[in-house]
Amino acid sequence: PSVDNLKTLDIISSAISSEFEQHIEYNGTQIPTSISIGFSVFPDDGDSLEALIKRADEIMYENKRSKKSLVRC
Repeated sequence: PSVDNLKTLDIISSAISSEFEQHIEYNGTQIPTSISIGFSVFPDDGDSLEALIKRADEIMYENKRSKKSLVRC
């Protein structure tokens, strides 16, 4: 509730994402991990909880698709 602009949200989500972009070793195999984050802002992205969740979900899937396209390049 105290975030005052989208740039701050980008910085926070990038910091969280970078903490999860690591490798886990399992049975001698390195397994990459990552997360995709989506967020929405009231009232810009919606005026109900359902609308805000829907928008955050859309953004999360956009981020997920973007990461996959970067891996394939």
